[in-house]
Amino acid sequence: MTLSAKINLTRESASAKFHLELEFNIPSDGITALFGPSGSGKTSLLRCIVGLEEKAIASIRFKNDLWQNQDYFLPTYKRRIGFVFQRQNLFPHLSSR
Repeated sequence: MTLSAKINLTRESASAKFHLELEFNIPSDGITALFGPSGSGKTSLLRCIVGLEEKAIASIRFKNDLWQNQDYFLPTYKRRIGFVFQRQNLFPHLSSR
């Protein structure tokens, strides 16, 4: 079983344009490391996988379950994957109250 993804993500700001395009398969067991220089797209890739980049042109499947494509988006909280932020963040459907 694998996590399969095709991702095409472009981000623009006043000072820069970033484009990430990749296709990969990751085994669903064991440990997978993601590394690269600053600005290479590591965080953007992880944000796509966990569902925090809804507007990314992406096709993401985990095992046999579709998580995202042009016509479908599985909400972040329904994806069976863990993600630890570098800073304290809350999902939009949760509150701190």
